Amino acid sequence: MKHRSVAPALCLLVALSCGSTQQPLVIAPAAPASEFHAAAAGICSKLDVSRIGDRTFIVYGDTGYQLRDWNPGEELAAAQSFVEVRGPQVMRDLSLLKGLPSNAGGYVPGDVTMGGRTLQEAWLLRTTTRYARRGAGALFDHDLEPYTWAGAGWSRHASNDFVQLPPSARSLPDLPVDTLCARHSPDLRFIRVTSTVHLPTGNVWVAGRCQNDSHVNYRPTRIMVAHGAPGATQWEVTDAPASAQLDAIVNLGLYARRPDDLYLAAYEPFVSLDKRVPYIAHYDGKAWRVEHPPMTTGITSISGSEDGTLWAAAGRELWRQDASGQWKRIALPPLPFVAHFHPGAVRITTVHAFASDDVWVGAAFTARIKQSKHEEATDVRGGALYHSRPLEHPLYCDAREPAEEALVQVQEAR
Repeated sequence: MKHRSVAPALCLLVALSCGSTQQPLVIAPAAPASEFHAAAAGICSKLDVSRIGDRTFIVYGDTGYQLRDWNPGEELAAAQSFVEVRGPQVMRDLSLLKGLPSNAGGYVPGDVTMGGRTLQEAWLLRTTTRYARRGAGALFDHDLEPYTWAGAGWSRHASNDFVQLPPSARSLPDLPVDTLCARHSPDLRFIRVTSTVHLPTGNVWVAGRCQNDSHVNYRPTRIMVAHGAPGATQWEVTDAPASAQLDAIVNLGLYARRPDDLYLAAYEPFVSLDKRVPYIAHYDGKAWRVEHPPMTTGITSISGSEDGTLWAAAGRELWRQDASGQWKRIALPPLPFVAHFHPGAVRITTVHAFASDDVWVGAAFTARIKQSKHEEATDVRGGALYHSRPLEHPLYCDAREPAEEALVQVQEAR
């Protein structure tokens, strides 16, 4: 990884006007009360982590979602790459990008997600997204390009579902998306939203919503979860508890601690933060039950650890539930490289708990940047990552740079 000392570069502000272009990058001091450390921040709308076995990768770049004026069929300009976290160090291994397509900047075109029990069983999905044409029944059309690790690079695979399933669950058939929701109405189709795998046992779950061919949500909102057990030859499908408060298109999150300890979260992405409602349901292996968490906005991501801890990303807040069931709001430190930091401008988007002391939190914000005093400030989408363990140096991310130069370690000036 390249290093950079704190020096004049650009003015990156959150929800405030941009001042002099001679301001240096600012490393804001961590709040003493925070259990987390700012790991990365900058002009990267994609800053998240993926896990392959016990190896953690930071995925960075552009999501392409900042397009303002779009036409049906237009492709989002997503472009991403990844580096590996090894203890407090961050390493770039170009051999792990072999076999993947790349653009002129060295990024993989599309949205990148990875997983698998080991590198030998690793999978990668490259998703290209277009704004859907009218009558498609969804706002976006997604084209998934699956890869598996072939020992010296990535190799294209024919089946999207196959690469995400653990070997023990590959006896399962494809999900019958055209008929899964038929018991509710014959014109409904299952829209797959998210999935999760419990690696120790090989169980897999897929959650989605029932939707007709309209771009608006079908009412009442119906959320279904399909469970695939190891060695099973058919899916077991259940209906998640209905909620009269969810009346728009929903995104979903899943976390499985055990096959009889599953959590589902839902939120409405096209509803403003102050009008979203929290939704968590728990499955004990027999039935679903709606939980009543204390947060007052939608939950965009949910995760947990084996010690009974549950984490939830909710609007501008991060929450943790301990093993006794008590919820607590968790403070996060100020972002580095951000002048005039304002916590209320940061939206918590993802949380990944790989262990009780290995928790990653993703965030998003709108940054106002100005390259020179002769240019008007422009708004761009920024991203951030927090970690429960400190990196040796925080990372600065700028997706406008080539992939090999976009993510750099920044040493604090003394």
